[in-house]
Amino acid sequence: MDARSSQPPLLRHEDHARTAYLDGWRGVSILLVLIGHFTGLPAIRWGQLGVELFFALSGRLMAQILFVDGFPLRPFFARRFSRVWPGLLVLVLVLMALSSYGWPPGEAPIDGGTALATLGLAWERPLVGLKTARAAHTAACHPAGDDNC
Repeated sequence: MDARSSQPPLLRHEDHARTAYLDGWRGVSILLVLIGHFTGLPAIRWGQLGVELFFALSGRLMAQILFVDGFPLRPFFARRFSRVWPGLLVLVLVLMALSSYGWPPGEAPIDGGTALATLGLAWERPLVGLKTARAAHTAACHPAGDDNC
């Protein structure tokens, strides 16, 4: 028995065929988010559509990994956590540094408790004053109650 056969099935590189068509759909979802953020195209919430498409693709891929390929649950979550959490840590540290210099304007600096809650994925305490940001977005984007932004 070689060392490779003791590894879970998806950790063996040669056995893990990348689902190429998902990369194309991920690109479409990212493009939709960018269109939603940087253009004023009305009628469809392009950014929201892109985010929802990305989540649907992620759910499909996770279901395949867990249910079709039979990957064990504990290593699956450990692997996902190890891929997501370092980027979240960098984001929190950068935003803490920026907020200590007064960015974004009108927001209080991010305190340690909020940063720890965010790193612990406790969404009850949003990282940046989300209510204030949403109120500002609503006022700027929907002055007459218009819902297309």
